Amino acid sequence: MDAGIYEHNQIDYDASRFPTQENLLSHAKEQILRATQSTDVLYTDVSPAWGSSIADSLIGDSEVKGKYARVNYNVVAEMLWLRVVHTEIQCCHQEWLKRELFEWMQTGLLSQEERDKFHWSVGTTIRSFSGDYQGSRKEPDLVIRPMHQPLPSIVMENGWSGLNLLMATDVRVWLLGTNANVVMNLEWTKTPDGVSGAIKVYSRSQDGLPHLRQRVVIFPAAADSTENINITREELFGQHLLPDTNPEDILPLSMDGLRRKAKVALARMGLVPA
Repeated sequence: MDAGIYEHNQIDYDASRFPTQENLLSHAKEQILRATQSTDVLYTDVSPAWGSSIADSLIGDSEVKGKYARVNYNVVAEMLWLRVVHTEIQCCHQEWLKRELFEWMQTGLLSQEERDKFHWSVGTTIRSFSGDYQGSRKEPDLVIRPMHQPLPSIVMENGWSGLNLLMATDVRVWLLGTNANVVMNLEWTKTPDGVSGAIKVYSRSQDGLPHLRQRVVIFPAAADSTENINITREELFGQHLLPDTNPEDILPLSMDGLRRKAKVALARMGLVPA
């Protein structure tokens, strides 16, 4: 196996170095097309006059689509974030969520009727932001959306440690610019002892502002760890709860289940948990 594809690059550019919008668009597209390994490209100081248009051009470009790139633009932070070539660990949350949904149904926490009322997707283009975040574009690693709703109730992002601040900044896009209820960021760090990781869970505080409500270490795992991430039925369904269901019911997401999926993903990359 060629381990080189599992290296990760993060490249930062200041948009002020590009004299025109077309120059920046051309450069961004080139970065996507030339990437052969996991790469995050960040352009700072991208003005709203350019950002949304550049993001839409990249999202609609057939060559960019062929690279399965993810295009994100935060209009308040003025940051254009491009993601290309996703590694196994950056996708492990998909299998984890699939398993947890199965467990909810097997244990009777979720009915078939409820399961039919929402769906999850990966890399979906979201444009319907409001308020200060109107004009932002996001293609997140995973969203859960109540049926027929354009905006998600739950969002997951998954990235390497160099993106921690960026992902934390983008939490505000979701919790202030949409009616999303929960944002989960999975963060991974390569260390001499292997790969460490943590998951951060954000929601709104009583004053309506984003806050970090839970942080759980994935690796290294404590020997006696039994901590789960809990979301409520109301957080999952929002205004689309079925009659006679309890909005405060807890739907647990198993951290041990996430660790199992992440361990398999790392093994496929020739890596081990810290």
